[in-house]
Amino acid sequence: MKKSSYAIIVMLVITLSALLLVAGCGSSQDEPATIEVIINTPGPITPAADGSGYPAPAQNAVASYPGSQNSQLSETPPDIDVDIPSPGADFGSVGGIMVREISGEGFIPLTPIEVALAEVKFLDTGEPGYLAHSDESLKADLPGTGIFIFNNVPPGQYGLVIDMGFTQLLALDENGETLLFDVEAGQILDLGHIFVSFG
Repeated sequence: MKKSSYAIIVMLVITLSALLLVAGCGSSQDEPATIEVIINTPGPITPAADGSGYPAPAQNAVASYPGSQNSQLSETPPDIDVDIPSPGADFGSVGGIMVREISGEGFIPLTPIEVALAEVKFLDTGEPGYLAHSDESLKADLPGTGIFIFNNVPPGQYGLVIDMGFTQLLALDENGETLLFDVEAGQILDLGHIFVSFG
């Protein structure tokens, strides 16, 4: 660039800086900004009923988690009808309900972000070795209240991969082992309740 171009750029920068300075300062008659400070003080504290000297709140304002305010929480696993569609002639359909037990509270339907079918890969001995799934694996329809449905599943042996967003889990059977199931052509397979545990 030529020296004249530099001079023009420098003049523009100085002019813009001056304009911003004038616009930002405002007039000298503006009132200074005020700040409102709010101080919250705790409510009244009552002495402990047992005379231990430790203060206790006037009332118990803490509810247990998730507590009775959760309308879907029940003493028994949810009894929801799962409408599993009929598959094509060469395929099967699979469905069930994901449930979480809240210790000491009850049961609640659990709808994860995604449930995928994972194909069982067998060892040379013919025993199930591991579950394999990918982005191309079949994903369940999740209509809510814990229901999951797979339609037109190719025959084979499968497990379930449950994606909660913060972790992925394998569905387990009642013995705590990885749940494996066989799908046959023309079959409608209701897996019932699938209990999901995060611990």
